[in-house]
Amino acid sequence: MTLRIRGQERRYEAGEHVTIAPGTPRVWLNSGSDELRVLVEFRPAGRFAEFITTYFALARAGQVNKRRGIPTNPLQLAATFAAYQDVLHGTSPPLAVQRILFATLVPLGRLMGYA
Repeated sequence: MTLRIRGQERRYEAGEHVTIAPGTPRVWLNSGSDELRVLVEFRPAGRFAEFITTYFALARAGQVNKRRGIPTNPLQLAATFAAYQDVLHGTSPPLAVQRILFATLVPLGRLMGYA
C-alpha cells in the first residue's frame, strides 16, 4: 500500500502499521498488482462507518473509477461527500473550492435522484 500524507508518499509492506493524527490529509492506494487488504481503525469512528458502507456500495455497483476509487458521476460525488462533510473531505481541490462546488452540484444532484 502506498500512503500519501501531506504530499509525502511512503510504501508500506505487509505487517507494517501507521498512526495518523486526526485531521491530517491523507490518501492511500493499492500500489501493487495483488489484491490489497488493509485494516483501518478510526477512533472515534463517528459516522465514518456509515460513510464507508455507502462508498463501498457505490464501488460494488461499479460507480467509482478504478484509478482513484472516486464516484464517476460528479453529481453522485458531490452528494456523497456533502452528506458526510462532517466526517471527511477530499484532499483536492482545496476545501473552499469543494464547498463552492457542492453548493452548486448538490441541489442539482438531489433533483436528479442522487442523495
